[in-house]
Amino acid sequence: MRIGTCHLIIISGFLATLLGCSATLAGDWEGTLTCTNDGETIKQDVELELEAEGAGAFSGKMELSYSDDVVRAEYEFDVTVEKEKAAGAQTLEFELDCDDAIIFIEDEVFIDSCSAIEVEDDEWDADWDGKDELEIDDNGCEGELER
Repeated sequence: MRIGTCHLIIISGFLATLLGCSATLAGDWEGTLTCTNDGETIKQDVELELEAEGAGAFSGKMELSYSDDVVRAEYEFDVTVEKEKAAGAQTLEFELDCDDAIIFIEDEVFIDSCSAIEVEDDEWDADWDGKDELEIDDNGCEGELER
C-alpha cells in the first residue's frame, strides 16, 4: 500500500501535535522586574536559564541586575521549579537560592555576599502561559519574562 503526500502531511501534523503536548520550561528567558522595598521602587533586568531535569522538574540560574548613576547591583540565584501539570497554563513555584551578590556604590564594592543583604533563599510564584511567557507578581516584585 502506498501512502500519498497528503497522508504524510496529516500524519506529520498529528505527530507534531502529540510531541507538543508536553510543554517545557527549558530555555533562556529574559525580561524585567519592578520591585518595591521600604518605599523604594527599582527596575531590574532578569535573565533566567532553565534546563530539564526530568519528570517536569527544571533547574538553572537566574541573574538580576540593576544600575543607576550611583548604584550597580548584580545577583545570581540557583533556581529549581517543578511543573504541576504536564502542559498548559499553570502557576509555578520557583525556589531561589542566592549564589552570588555584589553591590557597588560609585564603583566601590559596598556589599559582596548574599548573607550581607539577606536574600539567601527565596520563593517566587509565577503564572506560566504554557508557552513562552512567565508573569511574576510576588514578594513585592512584578514583571514579565519571555523566551
